[in-house]
Amino acid sequence: MREVALSHWSYYTWHLPASLLMLGSVFLAFAMGYALARSEYGHVGRALRFRVLGWSSLVAALTSAIVFPYLATAATITVDPDGTWRVCNYLGLPLARVPSSEVRELRAVDLGGLGWGTGHLEIRREDGSVIRSVRISRLMLDQVRHTLGYPDLVARSQGGDVVIDTHRYAPSGPWWDLR
Repeated sequence: MREVALSHWSYYTWHLPASLLMLGSVFLAFAMGYALARSEYGHVGRALRFRVLGWSSLVAALTSAIVFPYLATAATITVDPDGTWRVCNYLGLPLARVPSSEVRELRAVDLGGLGWGTGHLEIRREDGSVIRSVRISRLMLDQVRHTLGYPDLVARSQGGDVVIDTHRYAPSGPWWDLR
């Protein structure tokens, strides 16, 4: 069984604290809302709780803009012995299961014309859905291709993107017999 990590550990080190800060501020907002609902405070106490409720709601909203997009972004691809891909996010939660019999296309988008930029890897599935990865560099893309068994000759450049045409993935690696 092969596993490819598409990300660097640095993404996880700032995503986890943002997640914890979001959860803490949501908890604080609910606690202040509950305290206000009991109505046991004077004007000063209520005003303080309303301010805490407002600021914690604002912090929760801002950190959710960091947290939620990465929960739906691929960070690892695990290849089962039968050739099935299991795609997971940072937390190890499964995002997709791509059977070995399913036709797929890989496309590295926005790596820059010379390959010096950072973009993302797209797995374009047979049903038309697209699984996007975290930001990767050309070096990371080459490492992913070699780990998954794609030879250098199958990767072609198309308008600045690196494309591996439609294929299936057998237990031994990529398979281009699309009958």
